[in-house]
Amino acid sequence: MVSQGQRPNRFQAPRMMRRIQSFLTLLLSVVPAALWAGPAAADHHPAVTPTATYVWASLFLVSLTALMVVGWLSLRMLRRASVLEATLNTVPEPRQIVNAQGQVVFANPACGRFFGAAGRGLPELLAEETEADPDAHDAVLRLAANARNGTAGHAEFRIGLRPPSEEAEAPEPEPDQEAWRHVAAYPLQGRPGYVLWMVDDITAARQMEQLLQSEQARFVDLLEHAPIGFYSVDSEGRFVFVNQTLAEWLGLSTEDLLSGERRLHDVVQGRLPETTEPYVPFAAGPETERDEVSLSGVDGAAFTALISQDVVRNDEGQVLRTRSVVRNLSREWAVEEALADSERRFKRFFEEAPIGIALLGTDGRVAETNRAFRDLLDGLEGEIQGTGLVELVAEAERAAVETALRSAGQGPAEENAERTIEVRFAGGREVVCALYINRLEGLDGKPLGNITHFIDVTEQKKLEDQISQSQKMQAVGQLAGGMAHDFNNLLTAM
Repeated sequence: MVSQGQRPNRFQAPRMMRRIQSFLTLLLSVVPAALWAGPAAADHHPAVTPTATYVWASLFLVSLTALMVVGWLSLRMLRRASVLEATLNTVPEPRQIVNAQGQVVFANPACGRFFGAAGRGLPELLAEETEADPDAHDAVLRLAANARNGTAGHAEFRIGLRPPSEEAEAPEPEPDQEAWRHVAAYPLQGRPGYVLWMVDDITAARQMEQLLQSEQARFVDLLEHAPIGFYSVDSEGRFVFVNQTLAEWLGLSTEDLLSGERRLHDVVQGRLPETTEPYVPFAAGPETERDEVSLSGVDGAAFTALISQDVVRNDEGQVLRTRSVVRNLSREWAVEEALADSERRFKRFFEEAPIGIALLGTDGRVAETNRAFRDLLDGLEGEIQGTGLVELVAEAERAAVETALRSAGQGPAEENAERTIEVRFAGGREVVCALYINRLEGLDGKPLGNITHFIDVTEQKKLEDQISQSQKMQAVGQLAGGMAHDFNNLLTAM
């Protein structure tokens, strides 16, 4: 489709310029001869009058003037062509002119840097680039055909990644990126078949557009599914925007609300004063910017909402639209009530647990206790809250408790899940407890303190002592019985 000759780097002389040059050459050859022949003929031929000599002189002056004008016009055209060439060479993107036969008339240096192919036309190079994409390939061929027929056009398309070229200096796209081209073809006026091709790499712009679209999609998703409702109505109360959250609270779809069949006052439960503006949901009037309103959907289920509204007006003070934020107070109250019930159940479970529980801060001091723990310390003088756990146990066991607490505060909580030691409390009470220490961590993994469980094993220890004593008495009895049996055998033998 395109010649494979050497890439030209200057414009070819126009046909008219070549004709002017031929005319000037002929003129420069004929006029001097005519000027010489005129006076010579007057000397040798008396019939040649002075008038003829004047005609020859006038012809010389006219020719000289024409020569100067044509020369000036030629220089002007060459200067313009030079400026145009310098301009196109300065452009960092490929610019190329091809003739009707597809031969390259001019190509700026960016063509070689961008495509790495000297002397080849951009239509051919672009057709090769888009072979893997039928749509883009057809767009290039259609653009070239229209340009040859005198119709300008442009197209944007994605191309496959080009293999690295030794001649190309343009940076190759990253493997995980898409390459995009904007290609334009403009037929030259007065030059049938001549087309100016312009190629721009718009990959960065497309990537920015995709990034903006992605960010916009995330923002829209956040707005649509936020835990609060958003809506906007015009001066007649028609919904112009409703997010998905508010539509679900009302039991309607966003299409139903935006259709115009339902207006703001249709979803406000209860009668509003007749003077209430269509865009105002408050019974107190348009001056109100924040108030509680009862809203209901198509099924009649109502909920209490806190609406904050801002009215947008034009320069004349006319209402354009509202910006309204809706909080579902009924749902928030339900969540708060459920949380309060959960806290009450936990406190009841904590307070009425049959074993002693004490929550310790990071300093080892008691922060909170349950009833069973306080019963274990019954009779101990002083305030338990804020006292170090080490100070509550017997002096002989304080070192062991302190070591266990220090060890629980080090390393991962999984490695220090349970630490069991037997302790007795200060004050002389004969109460023995099995102490379990577990580390408490926050959501960020930082230690919050320790939770300790005290299980009263006093009766168990007494029972163990009784069993041990009984086993000792049984062993003594067996020993005495054996000795008596042996002594009886000796007496029998005697």
